[in-house]
Amino acid sequence: MGVKPYAPGVPYNTSAMVRDAMPDIIERHKAGPIKIVKYPHDIESHYSEVMRVIPELWRGKLSVFDPKCPPNQMIHIDLMLHIGMRRSENCYCFEKKARRDGYEKPGSDGVQLPPGNAERGGIWEGLPEVLEPALDIELAGGRVAKELPVSVPLDRANCTRSNLNFHLSGHPE
Repeated sequence: MGVKPYAPGVPYNTSAMVRDAMPDIIERHKAGPIKIVKYPHDIESHYSEVMRVIPELWRGKLSVFDPKCPPNQMIHIDLMLHIGMRRSENCYCFEKKARRDGYEKPGSDGVQLPPGNAERGGIWEGLPEVLEPALDIELAGGRVAKELPVSVPLDRANCTRSNLNFHLSGHPE
């Protein structure tokens, strides 16, 4: 999740707003509850920072998410959500596809992604060109669009209910 500057004219971190609006537990009637563990820190939008933090998150050490927990306490992660801003859109976006290749834009620090990640020996070797979620993104986006505007002050950066709609994206920009 990005850090300042967030986007032109946006004085707050919208990714953190989404994270903080999420419940800690989702109770389900005919199944066990879903516990949501939130990473409490903003992540710089630099490729080097993201590539350092993501493996740390997937290791499943609870202390990464809650520093008060013992360093050896582990959790099983079934799903991880990437919450990010899109400067070209005036809304929150659910990406429906993630591409392995084609990251030509630099990170917010001006540094490009190192070449060769998908090649033999690269960190993405063997991954498909496109990843698509097994979740119903339209349903999830619709539910969040209904819930989030109620919990977000509408005067923040001149937000209105109409521009807090969700955009379903085919490809990250």
